[in-house]
Amino acid sequence: MPMKNYPKNEKYRIGDKVLALLHDVCETESGGVEVVLTRSHPEFVKQLFKQEVPEIEDGTVIIESLVRDPGYRTKLTVKATDPKVDPVGACVGMRGMRVKNIVRELNNEKIDIIPYSNDPIQLLQNALDPISIRKVNFNEEDKIVSIVVEDDDYAVAIGKRGMNATLNGQLIGYDVEVQKMSDYSRAMAIQRAELAESTDPSLNVKLEHIEGVNSLIFEQMVDKGLNTPRALLMTTPEELASIPGINLELADTILEQIRKQRM
Repeated sequence: MPMKNYPKNEKYRIGDKVLALLHDVCETESGGVEVVLTRSHPEFVKQLFKQEVPEIEDGTVIIESLVRDPGYRTKLTVKATDPKVDPVGACVGMRGMRVKNIVRELNNEKIDIIPYSNDPIQLLQNALDPISIRKVNFNEEDKIVSIVVEDDDYAVAIGKRGMNATLNGQLIGYDVEVQKMSDYSRAMAIQRAELAESTDPSLNVKLEHIEGVNSLIFEQMVDKGLNTPRALLMTTPEELASIPGINLELADTILEQIRKQRM
């Protein structure tokens, strides 16, 4: 087993008993045969789950995808062919014994078992749970998903050496970019301020309504003079949220709507 075929955090001595996956069989220059083993390949983890989880072996639970940074973390998505079966629960096992056995074999490598979804954004949210995605921008052409999370969740969403974001990107088939909510809010405030300084006369045209805002709340906005694109671009989410019926989330939505319309 070449050194590249086992995680860097694992060290072996002659005589140690090692469980590994048969990776390749190839001829040597001397005419013999060399058997190549591996413990770092993602397939090794998949085979461990097949051994520990009967539902995977019999096809009741399917591993849709599995990505790995050997020695650090493995992420796998699972789904059940039987609606009565919880695929995540089956892999975890009673009192977590099934996954604990695998973690022990992998020298305490972290394992995330994630419910599968066809929707890449929902799958990303499943992978980040319990972290909530506050904002998302989906760039299909460049295969990039940009997300915004709360500042306190940023370090976990990125992970050590950025590997959590990297592995999540591999799971969904897109590059994942993560931004702090404070940085995002600051960038949006700058963009709104720049737009508000424009000489475009349409910014002064009074709005008749705003999508997602009922007439009573809109009337209160009018009373405060927040009934033109320019006035809204010059206000802050906190000022807008001071109006009864508008919380910070709705305020962000309104300001984002106006910003996008004027970009």
